[in-house]
Amino acid sequence: MSRYAVMDIGSNSLKLYVGRVMHGRVTDLDDRSTINRLAEGLAATGELSEEAMDRTIDAIKELRDHAEGLGVEKVVAVGTQAMRSADNAREFATMIRNRCRIGVKVLSGKDEARLAFLSAATSLPLGTGPVTVFDAGGASTEVVAGIGGEIREALSLNVGARVLTDRYCVEDPVGEAAFAELVDELERAVAEVPRGPGALVGIGSTAVSLATVHFGVVDGRTDQVHGRALPREVAETAVWRLRGMRLAEKRHIPGLHPGRADVMLAGAAIVTALMRRLDADELIVCHRGLRHGVFHDRFCG
Repeated sequence: MSRYAVMDIGSNSLKLYVGRVMHGRVTDLDDRSTINRLAEGLAATGELSEEAMDRTIDAIKELRDHAEGLGVEKVVAVGTQAMRSADNAREFATMIRNRCRIGVKVLSGKDEARLAFLSAATSLPLGTGPVTVFDAGGASTEVVAGIGGEIREALSLNVGARVLTDRYCVEDPVGEAAFAELVDELERAVAEVPRGPGALVGIGSTAVSLATVHFGVVDGRTDQVHGRALPREVAETAVWRLRGMRLAEKRHIPGLHPGRADVMLAGAAIVTALMRRLDADELIVCHRGLRHGVFHDRFCG
């Protein structure tokens, strides 16, 4: 019986999953996240700010201590787009190693996409037909097309909710001209995504947040939306509503984590752009994420 932990050092949130592996079966022990906004300011400067790095390191220490308190044998940490693209990402990784006693593996975009697909495939009945899985993150969006549980194509789009928010959502509420520029950038980005038939699965905080708001889940139990279908009109309506709201109002939307309120408009816009590109009437929500895919890849192979 072995206990392991995976930490996902994301561009907007820091997530920890702890599981126990026994006879090839995994039991969830803990699954939590905190908003770290690592990529805040990255789009403007090309570097991770000192403030963002410091608060992320503080959060990593807290989650590491929590995992060790649960008796884990090993903590694995992965970095995503912010740590792929920042000019000082190597310096930040060294800071994490020295101050948190954790080494970080920075995933390539294709690896991140593959592990996102694995997360969905190990927690949802994807069936034998074609399926597209996406994960709209803080600094990038991973899209994977597969069939029969096998990956056919994986790509990482350089658009994410944190970066788009910093670039275009400065006014409160967001101005029409700035939002039009955001939509234009998204349309150019999703043009890379291959069209094809099949189901669409959304993993990660953006898809889950849209679902918790729509289905009225206000207690943080994201498992209640796992596997549920979310119509495209829900994402489109969310974009329309959020555009006219001030940040203070967004923070009081039932079912939406207040720490995600600032990035939710950009996140919903990403989901809407992908659904339109793929002509998808609905998406299946997966409350699992990259950390779960890393866990299965690392400890259940």
